[in-house]
This record gives sequence, structure tokens and C-alpha cells, in this order.
Amino acid sequence: MQNIHPVVVHFPLALLATGILLEGIGLLAGNKPLRAVAACNLALGTVGAAGAVITGLWAESTVPHAGGAHEVMTVHKYLGLLLLALAVVLVVWRWRAAEPMAARARAAYLSLAAVVLALALGTGHWGGRLVFEHHVGTAPVPSALTEEEAGHSHSHGGHDEAESHTGHEH
Repeated sequence: MQNIHPVVVHFPLALLATGILLEGIGLLAGNKPLRAVAACNLALGTVGAAGAVITGLWAESTVPHAGGAHEVMTVHKYLGLLLLALAVVLVVWRWRAAEPMAARARAAYLSLAAVVLALALGTGHWGGRLVFEHHVGTAPVPSALTEEEAGHSHSHGGHDEAESHTGHEH
């Protein structure tokens, strides 16, 4: 497999998002067992984010990405690096925080967690743009063909053959 980044990247995003949401609920509700689960998700998500950054940097040097894709990849890369750095800070803070967390510390911690969550979502968005807008890491997309050129000239259950494909559901 030429590029394993797409295989690695989804788990840390899910784990970080889940950990942050559970941490917020656990902190606000004073639920220690929920916070313990959240801490595990945050730690695993951060380790996974390190793997995603490493495989992403490798993909950057091995996957063709010309034109506008390069700019999108640059934003994606720097968001990913910032996400990893702040996720590490969040995990270390979580491990070292006094219990119960003071109100000011809790507010600052939850603010940082919200930034990490926003970065996770933003990094995923820019990665999605690479794939879906610029087709980075995917097979080349053939040029648009007419239905006849593509061999698409069959009936759709009683619809008029001249009817456009955009005029009905499949």
C-alpha cells in the first residue's frame, strides 16, 4: 500500500472527539469513572494522532499533489501538527491536574479541549478536501463522459429514455 495515512487517521479523530466530549460531561457532572474513560480515549487519540502525523508527512513526500492541492495539503499538515501538539498538552494537563479541578483550571482546560476538538474537525475537513476536491491519493478520475460514451443507455423502470438522470431518484 502506497499511502496508509487514510487508514491511520480516522481512529485518532474519533478517539479525540469522544474523549473530549466525555471529559466535558465528566467534569461538569463530577463523574470520575466517565473521566477515566475520557482520559483513556484522549491518550489513545493522541498516540494515534502522532501516527497520523507521521504517516501524513510520509504521504506528503510520496503522493502526487500539484496545483491547488499543495496549498490545501499545507494547511492540512500545519493543522495536524498543531492538533498533535495541543493534544499532548491536553493529555499531560489531564494527568497532572489536581482533583477536583479548580473552577478556573477547569474552564481553561475545557477551553483548550474545545480548541483541540475544533482542530480535529478542521484537520479532517482539509484532509477531506484533499481527497474529494483534489483526488489526492486516489485513482485518477476519468473525464466526464456522456451516457452513450459511458455505455449508460438502459431503461429506468418506465421513465422516458430522454428524461435526464437529475430528474428522478435511483
